[in-house]
Amino acid sequence: MKRHTHSLAKSGTCQSVIYLIAALLFISIPGQAQQAKIDSLLRVIETARPDAAKVDVLNSISSEYYSLRMPRKSYAYAKDALKLAETLGYKKGMVPALKWVGVMHRDQGSFTEAIAYFQKALKICEEFGDRLDIARTLSDIGVLYARQSSPTRALEALHRSMKIFEELGKEGWIARTHQNIGQIHLGQSNYPEALKHYQQCLKIDRKHGRKYYIALSLREIGKIYWHQGFYPEALEYFEKRLAVGKEMGNKHIIARCISDIASVHTAQGSYSEGLKHYGESMKIYEQIGNRKKVALCLLNIGNIYQDQNSGTRAMEHYQKALNINEEIGENRGIAGCLSRIGLIYLDRHEYTEAQECLRKGLSTFEKVGDKREMALCLHNLGDLYVRQSHGTGK
Repeated sequence: MKRHTHSLAKSGTCQSVIYLIAALLFISIPGQAQQAKIDSLLRVIETARPDAAKVDVLNSISSEYYSLRMPRKSYAYAKDALKLAETLGYKKGMVPALKWVGVMHRDQGSFTEAIAYFQKALKICEEFGDRLDIARTLSDIGVLYARQSSPTRALEALHRSMKIFEELGKEGWIARTHQNIGQIHLGQSNYPEALKHYQQCLKIDRKHGRKYYIALSLREIGKIYWHQGFYPEALEYFEKRLAVGKEMGNKHIIARCISDIASVHTAQGSYSEGLKHYGESMKIYEQIGNRKKVALCLLNIGNIYQDQNSGTRAMEHYQKALNINEEIGENRGIAGCLSRIGLIYLDRHEYTEAQECLRKGLSTFEKVGDKREMALCLHNLGDLYVRQSHGTGK
């Protein structure tokens, strides 16, 4: 029977390790200050003439709205900026507008359309010979290809951007590009290449004291060792990341580190340590109000109890996780809980309940497009039908 165990994702699609560099690495300022800035910009365009300056203001408004997580308004102003820039033939104003429209398509999962907009922006950058903007845009295109599951094209664009960043001596951009290339190789299980790029990234970020990115690279290197079964090395890097997180006072990083450490102990069969660390992680997530992660910790604790053949305690934690996921509308979490509860019912030979949970889990995984978990649900349903047809619980 296929069971579900804690794992560290290789893909950057869900965990945002891969970045749209030019468009999204803006400086974060408090929401109220951003809204005040938007209000000021909106007053400007009320009386602005339809000229290049107005295009620039429209692009700024689009950027500010996106940083406030108001994508529809961001998209509307980006479209207005693009339309006016095209009318005026103001190509420099077209570049950010094209990128912001591309970002909106990316967020909707329309990667082909997003790439088309960034390619148009790249062409204009090349006309002006702005090498830094060319490199940034190439990097964005590489990330989009990665999100589209086109790793060869992604790596080609990222290596082109890397060459320019290196020629310009832009170490911050070089580090982020190493990070993105490393993530693609990690997703392909090309661990030596992934490790090489993350180590380069870590070296640069340590040089400049960028603690957030240091912590991020330490985790990815830990994941590389984890996926290869090199648990002592994985633990070493996760603990280094934990130390950085504590220096920063970043509870999100601290909680994630402790959870990663729990995953290593669990993989080594040290269940008591796994339970201890998942419990510590869960307490921090409760303090900071991250209910999605609380549910994930409950799920992983349930997995440990299930691995120890303690179905009752596993069921208790799966049900708690399911309740939270249903309250917050987290479909992937709902599906994961249902599939695991279905396995417990299967172990108990309660086939009607098992079938109901596994089918619901399958349907929900289908909604979120998780083909791997869909396959596991189908496998377990097949196991159920075989048992029923043979009239056995073995």
